[in-house]
Amino acid sequence: MRVLVLGSTGRIAGLAIPLLARSTSVDDIVVAGRDRDRVAQRLTELDVSAQVAQADATDASAVAAAATGCELVMNLAGLDDITPLSAAEGALRAGSHYVDISASPTALSKLLKRSDEFAAAGLSCIPSTGTAPGVAGMLGTHAASLLDECASITTNFGVPFLRWGDPAEIHAGLRGGAAVLQSHVAALAWFVRPAPVIRDARLTVVRPGDNVVDTTAPDGRSYRMMPIYSTEALTIPLAVPLTTVVESRGALWPNEIMELIAGHPSDAELESLTRSVFAELATWEPQRLQPPPDYPDFVFWAQADGRINGRERSVRCTWNIPFSTAGVVVTAGILAATDPTIPRGVHPLEVCFDLAVFLQRVAETEHTTIEGSPVTVTISDR
Repeated sequence: MRVLVLGSTGRIAGLAIPLLARSTSVDDIVVAGRDRDRVAQRLTELDVSAQVAQADATDASAVAAAATGCELVMNLAGLDDITPLSAAEGALRAGSHYVDISASPTALSKLLKRSDEFAAAGLSCIPSTGTAPGVAGMLGTHAASLLDECASITTNFGVPFLRWGDPAEIHAGLRGGAAVLQSHVAALAWFVRPAPVIRDARLTVVRPGDNVVDTTAPDGRSYRMMPIYSTEALTIPLAVPLTTVVESRGALWPNEIMELIAGHPSDAELESLTRSVFAELATWEPQRLQPPPDYPDFVFWAQADGRINGRERSVRCTWNIPFSTAGVVVTAGILAATDPTIPRGVHPLEVCFDLAVFLQRVAETEHTTIEGSPVTVTISDR
């Protein structure tokens, strides 16, 4: 199989390209970007042999040309609202299967409307393929599958803001000319863009800062969470169509950071907003950003509420194994291109794969071993 990788100089690509190079399913890799010299330098750094192509992921014609002869286009370039559309269009023109790591509900909603075009071409398009969104939605649908009747599904995460790096160092880098990282832009978009949610079986959007909820994680810690600009309200109902409530919720530590971000206008230009938020956080005393010693680096769970044998029950699911977004997108891409049972058209992970089986395949991609179940399930009365 021949694979085209877009966004080859980014952080996720630095992890994904070596995984592709080690895969027995991949014969050739074409690595593309706007700057051929930077792409070639990245391959040297990774010590990976691949062809170099020049292609801007926002140019569908350039993507199609670079993807000639490729069975798969893997777009690791964009967390924005535009790049997934152009990259997917290029893949469709080239006759290639397509996966990406987009976290944009705006892009996803437009891609879903093109499902018939991909299906007619015999192609699979699996967008928003990462940890969250991506496996997060699968965790929610897995929880729902354990109920006889499911009324609501939420995915929930809590993370210290420092997980994205020291704001003072990032601000200094930005002032010195460093590029704004798309992962930072996406994190801010979660809390400033209107969040898609399913409520009363209808898709709507809400302002994150106006919809704060208090919730308790499986480990007993309490979090103040906001609905976030993520894709689960669009993808989970495709797998669990009768659910009347679907939300993705997030919490940053400390809570004041969420409030700082959510207080900006919803139409704020995100790169400028990212710069201003890091400039503000750079003025904070370091201890104000430092979480307590026992605070987890990352907590994630999905919860489905409904009935089992007529009783009101809650099902909570967490994953037990370490894995990366790179492992997820590489696994999804290889399966999309090689497994004829994967549905053709535009479908999210929740529709394409069983959670436990998929996580086992991710472990194989990352050359790790799963001991025991990859998922912990807790069922309780409501």
